[in-house]
Amino acid sequence: MKINGCDFYTAVKHLRSGNRPVIELPQPIRTECPLQIHSVTELKSYPLLQYLAERMVHPDIARQFCKEVSYTINGKQYYAVGFPNDKGGYELRNKYFKVSSSPKGISTIRRNCKEIMIFEGFIDMLSFLYEIDHEPPKDILVLNSTINLKKAIPVLKDYEHIHTYLDHDTVGRKATENIQIEFGDKVIDRSDFYSDLNDLNDYIIHKARTVPGNRPSMLDGITKPLSCKPKL
Repeated sequence: MKINGCDFYTAVKHLRSGNRPVIELPQPIRTECPLQIHSVTELKSYPLLQYLAERMVHPDIARQFCKEVSYTINGKQYYAVGFPNDKGGYELRNKYFKVSSSPKGISTIRRNCKEIMIFEGFIDMLSFLYEIDHEPPKDILVLNSTINLKKAIPVLKDYEHIHTYLDHDTVGRKATENIQIEFGDKVIDRSDFYSDLNDLNDYIIHKARTVPGNRPSMLDGITKPLSCKPKL
């Protein structure tokens, strides 16, 4: 520690003379260990496809929109399902945790339509496309977090109708209300059919588990490796 840039003994002389020097405290050293992406490849890892199947996401749907991403955090290597946003970052998911890489932002899927569907997360969107989407095509916007709602507003201005499929928690309901305030009658809240559950994906999983009948495995035709103990 230094006082006015002086060593200890010089500082004492200043104190004895009646001067009150400014004490310069050492600044803390900030160490940051950001997430670093090392590779982005085709989604084919069996544990990741198995995780998606448990979330009612079919591999064929997932491969259209997602990649397999290898990354490190604090020097430890992991891999996950990666869903890209419009800025070049990724939403990363596996069975054990979820994280995102920078830059963060919304994800849009353009089909040259006059209507758009909004989802809070990409798992909601992927499971919806497989289980429910039998309507005419619409453009898609995934917020990747309700924090990104402001970034979505300029995109939504171009559409005649906006279909929202957001969560039923406080944050999700508030986001839906904000979209309704901004765009009025153009907004159609589609979340009523899963109002008893927190989000769309929870509803789809619940429906699959409770509706009678045998469902074909989503992993049919995908070979499970002899040893399947990934570092997720």
